[in-house]
Amino acid sequence: MLNGPPGSSFPQAADALTHQSSLSGLIYATRRAGAVLGVDSGPLHLAAALGKPGVAIFGPTDPARNGPYGDSLRVLRTAGAATTYKRGASIDRSMQQISPDEVFEALRLVLGERRHRAGCLV
Repeated sequence: MLNGPPGSSFPQAADALTHQSSLSGLIYATRRAGAVLGVDSGPLHLAAALGKPGVAIFGPTDPARNGPYGDSLRVLRTAGAATTYKRGASIDRSMQQISPDEVFEALRLVLGERRHRAGCLV
């Protein structure tokens, strides 16, 4: 599911389910999510605050400074990413260097750890 504000479009992911809502709708959808995948953004930090498992993709912003805080999200950031807080006109190259396979493997590990911890509590 892709989330965006009312009126947003996702032409690169035409086959994906989309969710367009207000902030209260985003909170509702995030609470119901089984896992979250995102970039350094408000929705990702909301997921971290709610303790949702998932993967956070970072580029030029430093996750040590910006979060996400807590231990529910695994952060992916290339070792060569240069830290800056200036907005660019395009996606930072360091983010493009993170492959879909790396993201899915990180998500698989996060969800596996979550299941393992839940099994230990029983």
